[in-house]
Amino acid sequence: MKNFDMTRFGRLLKLDLHQYGKTYLSFTAGCLIAHFIGQFLVFKIANLSVVPVRGNDLEHLVLSSFMAFGITSCLLLLIGSSLLWNNLKTKEQRIAYFMIPATNTEKYLSRLLMCTVGVFVMNLLSFFVADLLRLLFFITADLNIGLGYAAYCSEMAENGANFIRGINMFIDEAGYAWLFSMVISAISYLAWFLFGSAIFRTYAFVKTWLLIMCISTVTFALFNGTTTTDSMKDLNTILWVQNAVNTVVSVVFVWLSYYLFKRMTVIPRKFF
Repeated sequence: MKNFDMTRFGRLLKLDLHQYGKTYLSFTAGCLIAHFIGQFLVFKIANLSVVPVRGNDLEHLVLSSFMAFGITSCLLLLIGSSLLWNNLKTKEQRIAYFMIPATNTEKYLSRLLMCTVGVFVMNLLSFFVADLLRLLFFITADLNIGLGYAAYCSEMAENGANFIRGINMFIDEAGYAWLFSMVISAISYLAWFLFGSAIFRTYAFVKTWLLIMCISTVTFALFNGTTTTDSMKDLNTILWVQNAVNTVVSVVFVWLSYYLFKRMTVIPRKFF
């Protein structure tokens, strides 16, 4: 049997959707509730104002709404990645999954795809529905930005040139290390939660988050004040070292999550 076959991989994805469809629908419903609460709070606070929302205030409302969408989406993506092996909690679930005629690589990649790209799609769809509910809920209020998607795209189109110019100025001033740092930091967080899903059978998201907080606290206590920077060049050097560490951590954690899956036993562990 080949280690990876596209036809077999496609059938495995269909089987995953069929077997865990209710789980994905429940997660999507949770995303919808989270997005609606975020949007509701933003618009409710604005609606409490005695002054009608106009001009710059309306642009600020769009920005606040987009920030609520972004923060909620990031949180949901991390929760989704922590559910990588949520389908292997019990002995029966493991036996059923191990009996599927597919390789470990295909099984791992299918779950990885569903818990990252799949969750991203669920997140977008749920926000679209939550946005419609928000629009209907505040239809009589003086808060007409229309659909959030349309408002965000319009805002980005109008300010696209300024945004690109700002990115270029940021790179000229701070260097590529800062830009790369934001990207690799996001990837490393996903890798942390993928690894956490492999070692924690229950409450993987909470336990992984606590682990990150503990390690971050210890690291800050050990290295705080040990380095001083007198110039942007020194800071960029430190950032490139940090980026290299985050890159290695991301690769190692993703590999470890795959390695632990291959070594997974049918009998559930008694720890974590």
